[in-house]
Amino acid sequence: VEVGIEDAIIVLKEFNPQHYTLRIDSGDLARNAEWCAKRLKEEGINSDFDTATGHPQVGISLSGGLRAVNMWSLVQIQKAPFVSSGIGGYLQFGGEMRRKDSDLYEPAVNTEIVTKSGYAQTPNGRALRMIKNSEEPAKSSRPGVLDRWRFRDSAGMLLADVEVDLTHTSRDDYIENEDVLSTLSQELTSQRLDTFKPKHLPEGTLVERPIVSMLKGPELIAPELYQSLHQARKRFEEGFASLPEDYKRVDGSHAACPVGIERKHYLAWQEMTTNGQVIARV
Repeated sequence: VEVGIEDAIIVLKEFNPQHYTLRIDSGDLARNAEWCAKRLKEEGINSDFDTATGHPQVGISLSGGLRAVNMWSLVQIQKAPFVSSGIGGYLQFGGEMRRKDSDLYEPAVNTEIVTKSGYAQTPNGRALRMIKNSEEPAKSSRPGVLDRWRFRDSAGMLLADVEVDLTHTSRDDYIENEDVLSTLSQELTSQRLDTFKPKHLPEGTLVERPIVSMLKGPELIAPELYQSLHQARKRFEEGFASLPEDYKRVDGSHAACPVGIERKHYLAWQEMTTNGQVIARV
């Protein structure tokens, strides 16, 4: 953070900042916020405050593992100098008690959110792919309007799960109809991120969408998925039985049942991530 703030100061001075925000996402958030605020004031960047809002010209935003307990501490105890915060993880996991390793007693959150978007639209309607690139693989995202399809052979056995990009196309371009089990209308090639071996799924392969939207406005569009415990167990057993034996291992990882990426989507992701490498820092 100490190095990053010095680089930021160089850039901020060049652009004569108005209403900018510096985000701090790791380490001791209170200490780092105090250090950054001190350096900004020393350099004269925050010497004049915005009289309309009372905020400095360059505010500080904190994120990274924030939840009810440490947010209260940052504000009430540590008096950290920040103007905004990001608490997506807390909402995404439904509250701290939902985490397996949690030993905190906190109220559960009654909503879940998706914190990464792979799509944006310009004022003239043009669709743009977006990506979050990170050296931590779990934090990287892939671009586009995404859907996930599950492919089966004629006997109903699982062949593959594939992530597809529908930014400039629609499901109708690939799937014959919107039934629960449909057929592929053209060949689709899947590519794994960790291998260059493609998987070809020919026209006519059975396909379904395992992830469906539950709500349409206030309307529940898939009420049949809210089942009794007996019905849910039966549904799981039927789905589990269709898996190949190699996929039935439960070892705590996702390696047993990998998900591929549509080939052209994989190439777009590879180009946007410069082949997965961080080539320079400014």
